[in-house]
Amino acid sequence: MKTFMTAVGAFALAAGAANAALFSFASDRNADGPTFSGLAPAAITDGRPQDGDGAVTVTFLVDRDDDGPGVAQSIAARFEYDAVVTGYQVAAFGGQFSHQFTLDGSFSIIDASTNLPIFVASFDNAFFSSWSNLQASLGRSAQMQDNDDSDAGLTFATFGTLADIDVSQSRDFGFSLSNVRLANGNRVPIGGNGLGTPWRAEGSFSAHAVPAPGAIALAAMGGLVIARRRRI
Repeated sequence: MKTFMTAVGAFALAAGAANAALFSFASDRNADGPTFSGLAPAAITDGRPQDGDGAVTVTFLVDRDDDGPGVAQSIAARFEYDAVVTGYQVAAFGGQFSHQFTLDGSFSIIDASTNLPIFVASFDNAFFSSWSNLQASLGRSAQMQDNDDSDAGLTFATFGTLADIDVSQSRDFGFSLSNVRLANGNRVPIGGNGLGTPWRAEGSFSAHAVPAPGAIALAAMGGLVIARRRRI
């Protein structure tokens, strides 16, 4: 019985490691432009409109077993993002102001070698927020995030070199925005319906692909078969 339990546990763990992954990238490698562009009155896109070469170039990192430090797959890629602001409110708290927006849109990672998408996420109710000491402008940093508890329309898909990674059970993603600014470096003002004047920001991205329950169940069945064969 002890051998049986060990076999099942080992195979289930292996399945989890094989299907879990961490995706990430740091801010735009291009020195001439930002990672994000805010376009009046309510559109947010990647930095293409403000990049000299019209592309946001990133190194997309894939840690396939999500084990932290170690060798990650590095993919030369482009980042493409398009969203619209669907709601805005500001709340005062502790002498600060929390500017809060809801977003509807999608983003993609495009493999530079094939010019085809390898990672795509779509969302209906993402959350964009920025703390500021002023009610009339954003702070210098911001967060953009979403999870399936608040967004039934959140979906992920992988293609090409990442097609083997199961993202069907992925639940959230997050962007960290820094150096949120106007072209002249000033703070970004808030218009009557939220963001107004075109702005720019650097950004980094991270998301997890969790193991699909079916994969773990299948692995457990494999462990059961092997254990029984050993007993025979």
